[in-house]
Amino acid sequence: MRHIILLFLCCSALVFANPHTLRFAPLPMLKSEIVLQQYVGIFSFLSQKLGVTFEIVYFTDYEKILEALAQNRVDIAHLGPLPYARLLHNAIPVQPLVQFLNEDGKSTYTCSLITAHHARNLPLKQHTIALTQPLSTCGFLSMSHLLKREGIALEEQPYFYADTHTNVILKLLLGEAHSGGVKSSVFSDYKHLGLIERSRSTALPGFLWVGSAKLPSALAKEIQEALFSLEPTGKDTDLMHSWADAFKHGAIAPNLGEYEEVLNLYLNTVFP
Repeated sequence: MRHIILLFLCCSALVFANPHTLRFAPLPMLKSEIVLQQYVGIFSFLSQKLGVTFEIVYFTDYEKILEALAQNRVDIAHLGPLPYARLLHNAIPVQPLVQFLNEDGKSTYTCSLITAHHARNLPLKQHTIALTQPLSTCGFLSMSHLLKREGIALEEQPYFYADTHTNVILKLLLGEAHSGGVKSSVFSDYKHLGLIERSRSTALPGFLWVGSAKLPSALAKEIQEALFSLEPTGKDTDLMHSWADAFKHGAIAPNLGEYEEVLNLYLNTVFP
């Protein structure tokens, strides 16, 4: 699997005080050329605060990220709830670090089954479905349960993986699929293009950073404390204003019970 390694160095004067270079696996939903743009704000903050550097190791799918975590080839990974549930299921020793909040200050999000305007009158059983990735929470997992509400088995429908949430949107707009699954926030960004939301999942726990078993526990704690100390609507408003939306709303300790619920959902899903 192709991967791209980008080295992000910040505050080199501090590197000598703390020699840690952290190998970081970002979300595979992002295009490699915009990874640094998404993570530069939070990396810069942690670099200045802790004197660490970040080496971005980019993988194009979650399976490779989980494999790298299990083999300690990355120190920290940015994961959705389903990939983390897979780690729990496989008993991979990792350290959940922080769970990020959304723009409403909530620790959860939802997935939406959406339909293109050109397919609005076509019976759902005749739809080709565009999904993100096999291990994307808003992919086969959530869409199979949303379709089941309408008496449709996703595994019996024509479907394909479009890789990213924005690619799902594109496939619908180009007429290459009739319906698809994306984060509800992504649907909101593009609904003005004539997209229709058919149904929405229950609340799912938010995205999180997970440390490998080899990440020093003292450093893991420092990262947690640094991110927990941020006040996005208080003293750190100006600092976090330009950060990517995934991080600019703050972080909390992961609610591990919520991820156990995702694991149960995963275990009760019939994957092809």
